Amino acid sequence: MRYLITIIVLITMAFSNPTRSEFGSFLSSYVKKEMIKKGETKETSNLAGGIISLFAKKNVERSDFVFASYYYIDMSTLRDFGAETKDIKMLGIFNTFMPLSR
Repeated sequence: MRYLITIIVLITMAFSNPTRSEFGSFLSSYVKKEMIKKGETKETSNLAGGIISLFAKKNVERSDFVFASYYYIDMSTLRDFGAETKDIKMLGIFNTFMPLSR
């Protein structure tokens, strides 16, 4: 019985492993929500979300482990323009994304 439950969980994980495009959508909506929380206009937050989505499509490194995915975004391009930001490392599992470091 224990093996059956393990197999069911692993199959569920494999089918719910998020894709690169789902990660881009997640980043875009996350940035939009955070900017609105900080008092920005809806137009500004939509623009920033779109820019982040384009940035993510080009700069995301995805390691697919069948049951989960590791996402890494090198933020050195933004640091070149003076932004104080760290590289982004996230784990995608069960169609959700969790930051690995802050």
